[in-house]
Amino acid sequence: NASWSQEISINWKNIIAIAPKYKIDIRNNTNSVKDNPDFKNSTYVTHDIGAGLNITGIKRFNIETSYSLQNRASGMNERNNFHIINTSLYYNLKNNSQLKLTGFDILNQNNATYWGTYGNRTHFQNSIVLRQYFLLGYIHKFNITKTK
Repeated sequence: NASWSQEISINWKNIIAIAPKYKIDIRNNTNSVKDNPDFKNSTYVTHDIGAGLNITGIKRFNIETSYSLQNRASGMNERNNFHIINTSLYYNLKNNSQLKLTGFDILNQNNATYWGTYGNRTHFQNSIVLRQYFLLGYIHKFNITKTK
């Protein structure tokens, strides 16, 4: 198994920040048994390309969003692109707190897949994970007072 990822963050005046990213994951399974169709070598590669965007201080609103394009297995011999979008909208209240509305997996495409080989067995597992949902929250920031 080999994995490589890179992310860079660019910030402008603490108002707008963008963070593009890329990740590649390679899994290679080899067998010592040669010339037998039941013991095949296999390689599985996934790619993840995306970016995060934060915009702060627009009339007491903050926006955080992330996008990820994941190219991965969706069957034994199939690959699909999964578009994962998460976003949050914060409203800053006057009492040092925030109201937060968050949407996870807005396009409702997230699922968990696992593909691999072991011995003379090749397996694929596809399961549904917690998919599209929305969350409304209240965040209060407590002040820390230092005393001597």
